[in-house]
Amino acid sequence: MSSVYSTYNIRYLRISEKQVLPLIIYLRQENLSWLNDIIFQEVLSALQRIIPKNFSRKKKNVSDKSLSDIYRGSNFQFAYYFKPTDVKHSILIKSQTEHNEIKESPKENYTSPTSVEDDQILKFNVTYQGFNIIRKSLVIIVEPLDKVIEFGDNVQIATAMTIDNYFGKSDTDNE
Repeated sequence: MSSVYSTYNIRYLRISEKQVLPLIIYLRQENLSWLNDIIFQEVLSALQRIIPKNFSRKKKNVSDKSLSDIYRGSNFQFAYYFKPTDVKHSILIKSQTEHNEIKESPKENYTSPTSVEDDQILKFNVTYQGFNIIRKSLVIIVEPLDKVIEFGDNVQIATAMTIDNYFGKSDTDNE
C-alpha cells in the first residue's frame, strides 16, 4: 500500500479566519508506512495545544537556529521548532456552488409541453478566498513512540535536538 506521505511534506494550518501557518513535516523513509491519517490527526491535535504557547516565544539559543523541542503523544513523538520563512506564494480556497436556472423559451416557438429538466440550465458560481501566510514555518519530525530520536552518534532521548543531527544535514538541503 502506498503512503500519501513522503520524507518531506508541506501542509498549511489555518490558525485564524484569514491566516495560515506553513507546516513542514519530515519523516524517515522507514516511517512512511507507519504514518497514516489517524496518527496525523493526533499530531494535529497535539499541535493545537503547542502552537499558541510557542508561536511567539523567542528561540532558546539564538546561535543555534534549528534548536527544537520534543513532544511525546500516546503512540508518536515529534521534534518541532519555528523557523522564519520567506513567503513567495499564495494560498486560495476555491468554492463552487451550482444551481439550476430555467431558460426562457420564446412563446412563438412553443409547440408542445417539455419537461422541466429540458428548460433548466446548470450554472456555477465560483469564489476564491485568499489567506495571509505567516512568515514563520512550523517544522516537525514525526516518529513512532517506540523509536529513539537520534542525535548523530548519541542515541539518548533528550529534550532538545537539531535538524542537522537528525538528518545529518540542514533542512534547507531537503527542500
